[in-house]
Amino acid sequence: MNRSGLTLTKAAARARTDVNALWRLVTGGLPLGLTTRGPEVRASLDAGLLLLIGVAAGAPRDERTELVAECLNILGYQAGPFAALSDRDVQQLLSPTQAVLEQVGAIPRKAHRDPAADDPPDGAGAAFAQAALGL
Repeated sequence: MNRSGLTLTKAAARARTDVNALWRLVTGGLPLGLTTRGPEVRASLDAGLLLLIGVAAGAPRDERTELVAECLNILGYQAGPFAALSDRDVQQLLSPTQAVLEQVGAIPRKAHRDPAADDPPDGAGAAFAQAALGL
């Protein structure tokens, strides 16, 4: 960022006119991690990777969240000594990658009382996650 605002990288400038370059740029940037320091960064990257796996497999929201929570537990992540991650912890760790997936339409946005938000991703959403995983 310069004094007058944000500037485009060369890759982003190319992506403005090339849909394939844009696809590679966005999928190549996933998963995203939290911007804090410490173990939360690694945990959020791992959570994002696990979320991508769930989306690529076509799992509905609840199954994706359960997958992430269980795998983070298996990997040894804890909220504190002898304290498992809460649902809120898991959601916070998922949030950077989940926000991108929602913004590009790969998964439905979670909205209060919107049953469609719990649906599995469609074929295009799963394909996007698969591309992010390099599949």
